[in-house]
Amino acid sequence: MKSVDKKRRWYMLLVFCMLFFSEDVLFFTTNSDRRWFWVKNFILLLMTIVLFYVQCAQKNNISRMLTATVVILAINIVVTMVTIDDFDNRFVYSMVVIAFSYLFVSCMPKQTFVECYIKCMQVFALVSVVEFGVFLLAYPITLLAPEITNISGFRYSNWILTNSLYKEDYPIYPYRNWGIYREPGVYACFLILALLFELYCTSKTNKKNVALFLLTVVTTFSTSGYIVCALVFMPKVYAWIKKHSKTIKRKNVFLILLGCIIMAGIVFACWDDIYRWVFSKFTQAGGSTGARVGSVFSNLELFLGKPLVGNGWTQVSYEFSEVQSIANTNTLLHMLSVYGVVFFSLVFTGTIKFFEDGKKFDIIEILGMALSWIVITSGEDLALNAIIYILAFYGMQSFAGTKTGASE
Repeated sequence: MKSVDKKRRWYMLLVFCMLFFSEDVLFFTTNSDRRWFWVKNFILLLMTIVLFYVQCAQKNNISRMLTATVVILAINIVVTMVTIDDFDNRFVYSMVVIAFSYLFVSCMPKQTFVECYIKCMQVFALVSVVEFGVFLLAYPITLLAPEITNISGFRYSNWILTNSLYKEDYPIYPYRNWGIYREPGVYACFLILALLFELYCTSKTNKKNVALFLLTVVTTFSTSGYIVCALVFMPKVYAWIKKHSKTIKRKNVFLILLGCIIMAGIVFACWDDIYRWVFSKFTQAGGSTGARVGSVFSNLELFLGKPLVGNGWTQVSYEFSEVQSIANTNTLLHMLSVYGVVFFSLVFTGTIKFFEDGKKFDIIEILGMALSWIVITSGEDLALNAIIYILAFYGMQSFAGTKTGASE
Protein backbone atom coordinates (compact mmCIF):
# COMPACT_ATOMS: atom_id res chain seq x y z
CA MET A 1 0.00 0.00 0.00
CA LYS A 2 2.82 2.42 0.85
CA SER A 3 4.51 1.75 -2.48
CA VAL A 4 1.22 2.49 -4.30
CA ASP A 5 0.76 5.76 -2.38
CA LYS A 6 4.36 6.73 -3.08
CA LYS A 7 3.91 6.07 -6.80
CA ARG A 8 0.65 8.05 -6.80
CA ARG A 9 2.41 11.04 -5.20
CA TRP A 10 5.18 10.76 -7.79
CA TYR A 11 2.61 10.81 -10.59
CA MET A 12 0.86 13.82 -9.05
CA LEU A 13 4.15 15.71 -8.73
CA LEU A 14 5.04 14.90 -12.33
CA VAL A 15 1.73 16.21 -13.70
CA PHE A 16 1.97 19.33 -11.52
CA CYS A 17 5.49 20.07 -12.79
CA MET A 18 4.38 19.45 -16.39
CA LEU A 19 1.67 22.09 -15.97
CA PHE A 20 3.51 24.58 -13.77
CA PHE A 21 6.82 24.64 -15.65
CA SER A 22 5.23 24.71 -19.08
CA GLU A 23 5.81 26.98 -22.05
CA ASP A 24 2.66 29.05 -21.48
CA VAL A 25 3.00 29.96 -17.79
CA LEU A 26 3.28 33.71 -17.21
CA PHE A 27 6.06 33.59 -14.61
CA PHE A 28 8.43 31.56 -16.78
CA THR A 29 7.59 32.37 -20.39
CA THR A 30 6.55 36.04 -20.64
CA ASN A 31 8.29 37.30 -17.52
CA SER A 32 10.49 40.33 -18.31
CA ASP A 33 13.15 38.75 -16.10
CA ARG A 34 14.41 36.28 -18.70
CA ARG A 35 16.39 34.25 -16.17
CA TRP A 36 13.16 32.44 -15.27
CA PHE A 37 12.72 31.43 -18.90
CA TRP A 38 15.99 29.51 -18.71
CA VAL A 39 15.05 28.06 -15.32
CA LYS A 40 11.93 26.61 -16.95
CA ASN A 41 14.00 25.12 -19.78
CA PHE A 42 16.47 23.61 -17.31
CA ILE A 43 13.64 22.02 -15.28
CA LEU A 44 12.11 20.54 -18.45
CA LEU A 45 15.46 19.03 -19.40
CA LEU A 46 15.93 17.74 -15.84
CA MET A 47 12.47 16.12 -15.83
CA THR A 48 13.25 14.47 -19.17
CA ILE A 49 16.48 13.00 -17.79
CA VAL A 50 14.70 11.75 -14.65
CA LEU A 51 11.95 10.13 -16.75
CA PHE A 52 14.59 8.48 -18.94
CA TYR A 53 16.21 7.02 -15.81
CA VAL A 54 12.81 5.81 -14.52
CA GLN A 55 12.02 4.20 -17.87
CA CYS A 56 15.38 2.42 -17.91
CA ALA A 57 14.87 1.21 -14.35
CA GLN A 58 11.26 0.04 -14.75
CA LYS A 59 11.59 -1.18 -18.34
CA ASN A 60 7.94 -0.43 -19.09
CA ASN A 61 6.44 -1.84 -22.28
CA ILE A 62 6.17 0.84 -24.94
CA SER A 63 3.84 0.73 -27.92
CA ARG A 64 5.67 0.30 -31.22
CA MET A 65 3.21 2.70 -32.82
CA LEU A 66 4.11 5.36 -30.23
CA THR A 67 7.85 4.84 -30.76
CA ALA A 68 7.43 4.97 -34.53
CA THR A 69 5.42 8.19 -34.20
CA VAL A 70 8.13 9.87 -32.13
CA VAL A 71 10.87 8.76 -34.55
CA ILE A 72 8.93 10.13 -37.53
CA LEU A 73 8.31 13.45 -35.73
CA ALA A 74 12.02 13.75 -34.89
CA ILE A 75 13.03 12.97 -38.48
CA ASN A 76 10.47 15.51 -39.71
CA ILE A 77 12.00 18.20 -37.51
CA VAL A 78 15.54 17.46 -38.75
CA VAL A 79 14.43 17.38 -42.40
CA THR A 80 12.63 20.72 -41.99
CA MET A 81 15.69 22.30 -40.37
CA VAL A 82 18.11 21.06 -43.04
CA THR A 83 15.87 21.58 -46.08
CA ILE A 84 15.01 25.21 -45.39
CA ASP A 85 18.30 25.99 -43.60
CA ASP A 86 16.58 27.16 -40.41
CA PHE A 87 18.24 26.37 -37.07
CA ASP A 88 15.94 28.29 -34.75
CA ASN A 89 16.28 27.18 -31.11
CA ARG A 90 12.58 26.29 -31.07
CA PHE A 91 13.43 23.19 -33.10
CA VAL A 92 15.70 22.01 -30.28
CA TYR A 93 13.11 22.90 -27.66
CA SER A 94 10.45 20.97 -29.61
CA MET A 95 12.71 17.90 -29.66
CA VAL A 96 13.10 18.08 -25.87
CA VAL A 97 9.34 18.53 -25.39
CA ILE A 98 8.63 15.53 -27.63
CA ALA A 99 11.20 13.40 -25.74
CA PHE A 100 9.68 14.47 -22.41
CA SER A 101 6.14 13.72 -23.61
CA TYR A 102 7.19 10.32 -24.97
CA LEU A 103 8.79 9.30 -21.67
CA PHE A 104 5.90 10.82 -19.70
CA VAL A 105 3.35 8.69 -21.57
CA SER A 106 5.57 5.62 -21.29
CA CYS A 107 5.86 5.95 -17.51
CA MET A 108 2.30 6.93 -16.56
CA PRO A 109 -0.96 5.06 -17.32
CA LYS A 110 -3.49 7.15 -19.19
CA GLN A 111 -6.21 6.95 -16.54
CA THR A 112 -3.74 7.97 -13.84
CA PHE A 113 -2.77 10.99 -15.92
CA VAL A 114 -6.44 11.96 -16.28
CA GLU A 115 -7.05 11.71 -12.54
CA CYS A 116 -3.89 13.63 -11.60
CA TYR A 117 -4.62 16.32 -14.19
CA ILE A 118 -8.11 16.86 -12.76
CA LYS A 119 -6.74 17.18 -9.22
CA CYS A 120 -4.02 19.64 -10.25
CA MET A 121 -6.47 21.80 -12.20
CA GLN A 122 -8.86 21.61 -9.26
CA VAL A 123 -6.18 23.24 -7.07
CA PHE A 124 -5.32 25.85 -9.70
CA ALA A 125 -9.00 26.68 -10.27
CA LEU A 126 -9.87 26.93 -6.59
CA VAL A 127 -6.92 29.22 -5.79
CA SER A 128 -7.54 31.44 -8.82
CA VAL A 129 -11.28 31.82 -8.13
CA VAL A 130 -10.62 32.80 -4.50
CA GLU A 131 -7.97 35.30 -5.59
CA PHE A 132 -10.32 36.62 -8.29
CA GLY A 133 -12.96 37.23 -5.61
CA VAL A 134 -10.42 39.09 -3.50
CA PHE A 135 -9.45 41.12 -6.58
CA LEU A 136 -13.07 42.20 -7.06
CA LEU A 137 -13.94 42.86 -3.40
CA ALA A 138 -10.65 43.96 -1.84
CA TYR A 139 -8.27 44.96 -4.61
CA PRO A 140 -5.58 46.48 -2.33
CA ILE A 141 -5.01 43.05 -0.78
CA THR A 142 -3.93 41.62 -4.14
CA LEU A 143 -1.19 44.27 -4.32
CA LEU A 144 0.50 42.69 -1.28
CA ALA A 145 1.78 39.85 -3.49
CA PRO A 146 5.16 40.12 -5.24
CA GLU A 147 5.03 42.11 -8.47
CA ILE A 148 6.16 40.70 -11.80
CA THR A 149 6.23 42.44 -15.18
CA ASN A 150 5.71 40.70 -18.50
CA ILE A 151 7.65 41.43 -21.68
CA SER A 152 4.95 43.89 -22.79
CA GLY A 153 5.38 45.97 -19.64
CA PHE A 154 2.18 44.96 -17.83
CA ARG A 155 2.44 44.37 -14.08
CA TYR A 156 0.90 41.45 -12.22
CA SER A 157 0.43 40.36 -8.62
CA ASN A 158 1.98 36.91 -8.42
CA TRP A 159 0.48 34.49 -5.88
CA ILE A 160 2.52 31.51 -7.23
CA LEU A 161 -0.58 29.47 -8.19
CA THR A 162 -2.37 32.41 -9.82
CA ASN A 163 -1.78 35.96 -11.06
CA SER A 164 -3.85 39.12 -11.37
CA LEU A 165 -3.24 42.06 -13.69
CA TYR A 166 -2.86 45.54 -12.17
CA LYS A 167 -6.01 47.59 -12.84
CA GLU A 168 -3.92 50.67 -13.52
CA ASP A 169 -2.01 48.98 -16.37
CA TYR A 170 -5.01 47.73 -18.34
CA PRO A 171 -8.23 49.48 -17.24
CA ILE A 172 -10.29 48.29 -20.24
CA TYR A 173 -10.47 44.58 -19.34
CA PRO A 174 -8.99 44.23 -15.84
CA TYR A 175 -11.54 41.80 -14.42
CA ARG A 176 -10.26 38.53 -15.84
CA ASN A 177 -8.92 35.39 -14.22
CA TRP A 178 -5.42 34.67 -15.52
CA GLY A 179 -4.55 31.68 -13.35
CA ILE A 180 -0.86 30.84 -13.76
CA TYR A 181 -0.96 31.38 -17.53
CA ARG A 182 0.18 34.16 -19.86
CA GLU A 183 -3.40 34.87 -21.01
CA PRO A 184 -6.91 34.08 -19.72
CA GLY A 185 -7.64 32.33 -23.03
CA VAL A 186 -4.74 29.93 -22.45
CA TYR A 187 -6.07 29.23 -18.95
CA ALA A 188 -9.48 28.48 -20.49
CA CYS A 189 -7.84 25.83 -22.73
CA PHE A 190 -6.54 23.88 -19.75
CA LEU A 191 -9.83 24.28 -17.87
CA ILE A 192 -11.81 22.99 -20.86
CA LEU A 193 -9.55 19.93 -20.99
CA ALA A 194 -10.14 19.32 -17.27
CA LEU A 195 -13.89 19.63 -17.90
CA LEU A 196 -13.68 17.09 -20.73
CA PHE A 197 -11.75 14.69 -18.51
CA GLU A 198 -14.22 15.05 -15.64
CA LEU A 199 -17.28 14.57 -17.83
CA TYR A 200 -16.10 11.79 -20.13
CA CYS A 201 -12.93 10.12 -18.85
CA THR A 202 -13.80 9.25 -15.24
CA SER A 203 -15.91 6.39 -13.91
CA LYS A 204 -18.17 8.82 -12.05
CA THR A 205 -18.51 12.52 -12.78
CA ASN A 206 -17.76 14.81 -9.82
CA LYS A 207 -20.40 17.54 -10.07
CA LYS A 208 -18.46 19.83 -7.72
CA ASN A 209 -15.45 19.72 -10.03
CA VAL A 210 -17.67 20.41 -13.05
CA ALA A 211 -19.16 23.43 -11.28
CA LEU A 212 -15.72 24.67 -10.22
CA PHE A 213 -14.24 24.38 -13.71
CA LEU A 214 -17.28 26.06 -15.27
CA LEU A 215 -17.15 28.92 -12.77
CA THR A 216 -13.45 29.41 -13.44
CA VAL A 217 -14.00 29.49 -17.20
CA VAL A 218 -16.65 32.15 -16.64
CA THR A 219 -14.16 34.31 -14.69
CA THR A 220 -11.63 34.17 -17.54
CA PHE A 221 -14.08 36.08 -19.78
CA SER A 222 -12.67 34.11 -22.71
CA THR A 223 -14.93 34.32 -25.77
CA SER A 224 -13.75 30.98 -27.16
CA GLY A 225 -13.99 29.48 -23.66
CA TYR A 226 -17.66 30.42 -23.43
CA ILE A 227 -18.45 29.04 -26.87
CA VAL A 228 -16.59 25.78 -26.32
CA CYS A 229 -18.23 25.25 -22.91
CA ALA A 230 -21.52 24.78 -24.78
CA LEU A 231 -19.79 22.43 -27.21
CA VAL A 232 -18.32 20.36 -24.35
CA PHE A 233 -21.77 19.41 -23.07
CA MET A 234 -23.22 18.53 -26.46
CA PRO A 235 -22.00 14.88 -26.43
CA LYS A 236 -23.45 14.52 -22.93
CA VAL A 237 -26.81 15.95 -24.02
CA TYR A 238 -26.76 13.81 -27.15
CA ALA A 239 -26.07 10.63 -25.13
CA TRP A 240 -28.80 11.49 -22.64
CA ILE A 241 -31.40 12.13 -25.35
CA LYS A 242 -30.41 8.93 -27.14
CA LYS A 243 -30.77 6.94 -23.93
CA HIS A 244 -34.06 8.48 -22.79
CA SER A 245 -35.66 9.28 -26.13
CA LYS A 246 -38.65 7.07 -25.37
CA THR A 247 -39.13 8.10 -21.77
CA ILE A 248 -38.56 11.88 -21.79
CA LYS A 249 -41.43 13.44 -19.89
CA ARG A 250 -43.10 16.73 -20.59
CA LYS A 251 -42.00 17.88 -17.14
CA ASN A 252 -38.34 17.52 -18.10
CA VAL A 253 -38.88 19.41 -21.35
CA PHE A 254 -40.62 22.16 -19.39
CA LEU A 255 -37.70 22.41 -16.93
CA ILE A 256 -35.17 22.61 -19.76
CA LEU A 257 -37.18 25.34 -21.47
CA LEU A 258 -37.56 27.20 -18.16
CA GLY A 259 -33.82 27.01 -17.59
CA CYS A 260 -33.17 28.42 -21.07
CA ILE A 261 -35.64 31.26 -20.45
CA ILE A 262 -33.98 32.13 -17.11
CA MET A 263 -30.52 32.02 -18.70
CA ALA A 264 -31.71 34.24 -21.55
CA GLY A 265 -33.13 36.69 -19.00
CA ILE A 266 -29.83 36.86 -17.12
CA VAL A 267 -27.92 37.42 -20.37
CA PHE A 268 -30.37 40.13 -21.42
CA ALA A 269 -30.14 41.89 -18.05
CA CYS A 270 -26.33 41.83 -18.03
CA TRP A 271 -25.80 42.23 -21.78
CA ASP A 272 -23.96 45.54 -21.61
CA ASP A 273 -21.26 44.15 -19.31
CA ILE A 274 -21.09 40.80 -21.14
CA TYR A 275 -20.71 42.52 -24.50
CA ARG A 276 -18.07 44.93 -23.22
CA TRP A 277 -15.96 42.23 -21.55
CA VAL A 278 -16.39 39.33 -23.96
CA PHE A 279 -18.02 39.86 -27.33
CA SER A 280 -16.81 43.37 -28.14
CA LYS A 281 -13.63 41.65 -29.34
CA PHE A 282 -15.56 40.62 -32.46
CA THR A 283 -15.99 44.24 -33.52
CA GLN A 284 -12.56 45.60 -32.65
CA ALA A 285 -10.37 46.16 -35.68
CA GLY A 286 -7.23 44.10 -35.32
CA GLY A 287 -8.66 42.50 -32.18
CA SER A 288 -8.22 38.92 -31.02
CA THR A 289 -10.96 37.58 -33.29
CA GLY A 290 -9.38 39.21 -36.35
CA ALA A 291 -6.05 37.67 -35.38
CA ARG A 292 -7.62 34.21 -35.03
CA VAL A 293 -9.31 34.39 -38.43
CA GLY A 294 -6.15 35.76 -40.03
CA SER A 295 -4.14 33.03 -38.32
CA VAL A 296 -6.17 30.32 -40.10
CA PHE A 297 -5.72 31.75 -43.60
CA SER A 298 -2.09 32.75 -43.15
CA ASN A 299 -1.06 29.33 -41.82
CA LEU A 300 -2.90 27.57 -44.65
CA GLU A 301 -1.29 29.85 -47.25
CA LEU A 302 2.17 29.13 -45.84
CA PHE A 303 1.43 25.39 -45.74
CA LEU A 304 0.36 25.31 -49.40
CA GLY A 305 3.71 26.87 -50.31
CA LYS A 306 5.68 24.03 -48.68
CA PRO A 307 3.24 21.24 -47.78
CA LEU A 308 5.74 18.43 -47.14
CA VAL A 309 8.58 19.91 -45.08
CA GLY A 310 6.96 23.11 -43.83
CA ASN A 311 8.37 26.61 -43.59
CA GLY A 312 10.21 26.42 -40.26
CA TRP A 313 9.86 28.62 -37.20
CA THR A 314 11.77 31.64 -38.51
CA GLN A 315 9.79 32.09 -41.73
CA VAL A 316 6.40 31.55 -40.07
CA SER A 317 7.24 33.96 -37.25
CA TYR A 318 8.43 36.57 -39.76
CA GLU A 319 5.26 36.21 -41.83
CA PHE A 320 3.03 36.83 -38.82
CA SER A 321 5.01 39.49 -36.95
CA GLU A 322 6.46 41.53 -39.82
CA VAL A 323 4.17 40.93 -42.81
CA GLN A 324 0.73 40.25 -41.31
CA SER A 325 1.32 42.04 -37.97
CA ILE A 326 -0.94 39.57 -36.16
CA ALA A 327 -0.39 36.86 -33.57
CA ASN A 328 -0.32 33.22 -34.63
CA THR A 329 -3.08 31.83 -32.44
CA ASN A 330 -3.88 28.43 -33.95
CA THR A 331 -2.04 25.50 -32.38
CA LEU A 332 -2.49 22.73 -34.96
CA LEU A 333 -2.32 24.99 -38.01
CA HIS A 334 0.85 26.56 -36.61
CA MET A 335 2.37 23.07 -36.53
CA LEU A 336 1.10 22.51 -40.08
CA SER A 337 2.78 25.62 -41.45
CA VAL A 338 6.04 25.04 -39.53
CA TYR A 339 6.52 21.29 -40.07
CA GLY A 340 4.23 20.24 -42.91
CA VAL A 341 1.50 17.68 -43.42
CA VAL A 342 3.18 14.55 -41.95
CA PHE A 343 3.89 16.12 -38.57
CA PHE A 344 0.42 17.68 -38.42
CA SER A 345 -1.34 14.43 -39.42
CA LEU A 346 0.32 12.38 -36.68
CA VAL A 347 -0.50 14.90 -33.93
CA PHE A 348 -4.05 15.37 -35.22
CA THR A 349 -4.70 11.61 -35.52
CA GLY A 350 -3.33 10.94 -32.05
CA THR A 351 -5.52 13.67 -30.56
CA ILE A 352 -8.68 12.20 -32.11
CA LYS A 353 -7.66 8.72 -30.98
CA PHE A 354 -7.13 9.96 -27.41
CA PHE A 355 -10.81 10.81 -27.06
CA GLU A 356 -11.92 7.66 -28.86
CA ASP A 357 -9.96 5.37 -26.54
CA GLY A 358 -11.31 4.12 -23.21
CA LYS A 359 -15.09 4.29 -22.80
CA LYS A 360 -17.32 3.21 -25.64
CA PHE A 361 -18.52 6.33 -27.43
CA ASP A 362 -20.18 6.58 -30.82
CA ILE A 363 -18.80 8.78 -33.57
CA ILE A 364 -20.92 11.82 -32.62
CA GLU A 365 -19.65 11.80 -29.03
CA ILE A 366 -16.01 11.29 -30.09
CA LEU A 367 -16.18 14.14 -32.58
CA GLY A 368 -17.87 16.38 -29.98
CA MET A 369 -15.08 15.82 -27.45
CA ALA A 370 -12.22 16.10 -29.95
CA LEU A 371 -13.80 19.14 -31.61
CA SER A 372 -14.09 20.89 -28.23
CA TRP A 373 -10.34 20.55 -27.66
CA ILE A 374 -9.39 21.42 -31.24
CA VAL A 375 -11.62 24.51 -31.29
CA ILE A 376 -10.38 25.89 -27.96
CA THR A 377 -6.74 25.42 -29.03
CA SER A 378 -7.53 27.12 -32.33
CA GLY A 379 -7.77 30.37 -30.38
CA GLU A 380 -4.42 30.05 -28.60
CA ASP A 381 -0.96 28.96 -29.72
CA LEU A 382 0.14 25.95 -27.64
CA ALA A 383 2.43 24.52 -30.32
CA LEU A 384 5.36 24.31 -27.89
CA ASN A 385 3.37 23.00 -24.92
CA ALA A 386 3.87 19.39 -23.82
CA ILE A 387 0.12 18.86 -23.25
CA ILE A 388 -0.43 18.79 -27.04
CA TYR A 389 2.03 15.94 -27.52
CA ILE A 390 0.97 14.06 -24.38
CA LEU A 391 -2.63 13.80 -25.59
CA ALA A 392 -1.50 12.78 -29.09
CA PHE A 393 0.96 10.19 -27.75
CA TYR A 394 -1.62 8.57 -25.45
CA GLY A 395 -3.83 8.34 -28.53
CA MET A 396 -1.11 6.80 -30.70
CA GLN A 397 -0.23 4.40 -27.89
CA SER A 398 -3.78 3.01 -27.91
CA PHE A 399 -3.38 1.81 -31.53
CA ALA A 400 -1.47 -1.18 -30.11
CA GLY A 401 -4.73 -2.57 -28.75
CA THR A 402 -3.10 -3.52 -25.42
CA LYS A 403 -2.21 -1.61 -22.30
CA THR A 404 1.30 -0.25 -22.38
CA GLY A 405 3.35 1.91 -20.08
CA ALA A 406 3.63 1.73 -16.31
CA SER A 407 1.15 -0.11 -14.15
CA GLU A 408 -0.40 1.21 -10.99
